[in-house]
Amino acid sequence: MKLSFSLLIAVILLFAAAMPAQSDATADQLTQVYEQNNAALVYVDYGVEMTFRGQTRDSSGTILGLIVSEGGLVIASDQMAGGGGGMLGNQVSISKPKNVVITLGDGDELRGEYISRDQDVGIAFIRIQNAEDRKFPFVDFSGSVTPGVGDEVVLLALLPEGFHPHVKFLVGRINSEIDKPSRYLSVDNAEFLEALGGPVFTLEGKPVGIVTFRSPNQSALESTMRGMMMGGISSLTSPFANPLILPSDRFTELLKNPPTAAGEGKGWLGITMSQALTKELAESLELDYSSGVFVGKVVEGSPADQSGLQGGDIIVKLNEEILDVETDEHLEILSRKIQQYGPEREIKLAVLRLDGDQYTEQDVSVLLAEMPQGAEEVERSENERLGLTVRDLVMDDRIGLDLEADTTGVIVHAVERAGPAGLGELRQNDIIQRVGDREVKDLAGYKTVVEEVLTGKPERVVLFVRRGNETNFINCEIDWEEEE
Repeated sequence: MKLSFSLLIAVILLFAAAMPAQSDATADQLTQVYEQNNAALVYVDYGVEMTFRGQTRDSSGTILGLIVSEGGLVIASDQMAGGGGGMLGNQVSISKPKNVVITLGDGDELRGEYISRDQDVGIAFIRIQNAEDRKFPFVDFSGSVTPGVGDEVVLLALLPEGFHPHVKFLVGRINSEIDKPSRYLSVDNAEFLEALGGPVFTLEGKPVGIVTFRSPNQSALESTMRGMMMGGISSLTSPFANPLILPSDRFTELLKNPPTAAGEGKGWLGITMSQALTKELAESLELDYSSGVFVGKVVEGSPADQSGLQGGDIIVKLNEEILDVETDEHLEILSRKIQQYGPEREIKLAVLRLDGDQYTEQDVSVLLAEMPQGAEEVERSENERLGLTVRDLVMDDRIGLDLEADTTGVIVHAVERAGPAGLGELRQNDIIQRVGDREVKDLAGYKTVVEEVLTGKPERVVLFVRRGNETNFINCEIDWEEEE
């Protein structure tokens, strides 16, 4: 018994002696990660126009940026451009970031140009301007690794502007590997949310990825973001968001050739997805498949339309592989795969189509197109005299407003409440198809017509608009005496 007790004491003393050495080793590792990479973290200041229910205001924000190339390519969370998986909802839109300023760790301020963003990975791309002769410190993701559950990782984050040094680190453990609907690593440290877009490393200094998030409570997050819009943009720290690591192999190819438009190089099918085929629904319909996607609308003239795909079809296979979509939360699996195939790529879908009172399986071949432009990428035209801002129609408008393919006009982006158009009860998402007796087909035509009409200083301008399935006349009473 005495021997066992002595042995126990010896073991305790052995562990106690080893602990300081282990602690020192960890501290050395953290110091090395910090010293090798902290200079690549920058502040990104920017301005945007935010529109909510037709009302537009200028706002600004500061977000963490990360230099990822010697030539000055910077990545950041696409939160700065209204990203986050649609977290702003359909009634809130954000313009392309403007007046971008990159502040380096030494306080040097450089002009930046927003390039575009990739919605799939949630990254915005910015280029430091007029820096041809400079070589910037950067994080090289080419040698990235994927840590396992339980492994420690270190995140580099920014301190508030004005502090020097400007970077701090946070440590956490991988507590889960997520495969669906997209691949992420989950971390146990909620403080990681303070540094969206921040780089994550192993203790040995190998890059892992960047911090991102997904929200388990989308409606609550939308409410939070609308509140942020009314008070300006800041870093997102929401109790509804879950800190995750986006593995670097999901975005390293984008670093080599950043997109110049949100949909550039991405495949487009041209459908809306109404719901997932769940196991319970498959059993009730007596189907041989237990997962898949119900097709909602088929966009007129789209690749899906040209291939003969129909609303109500159930897509169960993509290129001979079972489509593993069992819940509505996993619907993005199909859209992400379609985007990754890219344009001009032929794919094969297996669909179940209702034939009488039974579903039959059919093969459908589709040649994908490139994803159409989004609202953030097209020009906007503000007319202060009428008190409104409009832009061209984009595919999202045609789908969301259920417009025919041949619908023409310009869509109302914002309305000044006290302006002539606002007092005439023009609304956001109204489609202006005529100004007076003159037809408007697109933004270029609208600007020409409005300029010519206003040259005559009329007391009233009548707008013919489409609102849903109805048409309306909007009387815009103009007080020209205010100008004099």
